[in-house]
Amino acid sequence: MLAPLFAAAQAEALREAVEDFEDNMGVQEFDEWARRDGRRWAHIEDAWEYQGPYMDWLRARADNLTT
Repeated sequence: MLAPLFAAAQAEALREAVEDFEDNMGVQEFDEWARRDGRRWAHIEDAWEYQGPYMDWLRARADNLTT
C-alpha cells in the first residue's frame, strides 16, 4: 500500500538530484568536487564527459520507479 508512495518519492528525489547537478555543476566545479587530498584527476575533462549518460540513466531509473 505504501510502496507506490515510496517509489514516487524516490523518483522525485532522483529527478531533483539530476536537475540540481545539471544546473549547478560545471566541469570546474566537478574538478574541485572530485579532488582527493588536493590532487586533481589526470583526465577530469574525460570523466566529465561521462556525466551526461549517467544523468540519463538516473532519469530512466526514476521513470522505471513510477511505472
